[in-house]
Amino acid sequence: MAFTKTIQVSGNGHVVSNGVSYPVTNISATYEDCYIKVATVSASKSEGQATVVFSAKTKDPILFERNFLFSVDLEGPNPIKQAYLHLKTLPEFADAIDC
Repeated sequence: MAFTKTIQVSGNGHVVSNGVSYPVTNISATYEDCYIKVATVSASKSEGQATVVFSAKTKDPILFERNFLFSVDLEGPNPIKQAYLHLKTLPEFADAIDC
């Protein structure tokens, strides 16, 4: 499971090159059809945390990652599917396209 969406990135961050992290300021970039997928999920009986990775294209290196919290339903689908369903309810992913 994954989806795509045009995203804009701005602010401060880090660029990793050959395993070394370099701080950068004033990042500003737009990625058309950014590839977004849930990389990992850790969950308890009631709450889960999904690590979501963003890449310029499907096989490209990861641009950045973010963590999202969501409620877990023990009677629902697997926690990864629940993470995707939760992401689709957030305004920033509302118009994302499944791929």
